[in-house]
Amino acid sequence: MSPMARPPATALNVDPLLLGLVVLAVAAWFWVIRRSNESPSGSRQLALGAAVTLLIAIWISPLATLAQHYLLAAHLIQVLILMGPVPALLLLALPRNAGIYLHCSARASAPRIRRLVRANCRPERRK
Repeated sequence: MSPMARPPATALNVDPLLLGLVVLAVAAWFWVIRRSNESPSGSRQLALGAAVTLLIAIWISPLATLAQHYLLAAHLIQVLILMGPVPALLLLALPRNAGIYLHCSARASAPRIRRLVRANCRPERRK
């Protein structure tokens, strides 16, 4: 293939780096599950499966070839999928005690916000 030739639009993009990232995401999920001592529910496994399927669909399928060599619209679809449902599905796949804790509630944060606003937004005094 000459340096300027394009691959066929239906060619798969088998990039070892992207395949490694998918495998790394699945391995990290198994590590978190093992660390949490909680058996994964069916919905969490389904969320992980959907996220991995979407990653493979945007990085390995012909959509990746179209995005890289032919259509900007295909690249924008890749970005939309990668930034939209994939992170949400990966978060849904995590167990409840995965080490992600929200320490502030709405009641606890309201006084903090008021103090912060008062300290930083004082009106100027007239002389």
